[in-house]
Amino acid sequence: MKTRPQFAALPKYDTSATRVEMKLEVDVIPVSDVERSKQFYQRLG
Repeated sequence: MKTRPQFAALPKYDTSATRVEMKLEVDVIPVSDVERSKQFYQRLG
């Protein structure tokens, strides 16, 4: 009869992780040629 290896029960979540406060910053940049700007950012992906 084969026996399966026994593994210790793993916690559902990684308790060693810490919370980090994150913020999103948005800056509006005025441009003189809107179409050229759109093409530039579309090329970036």
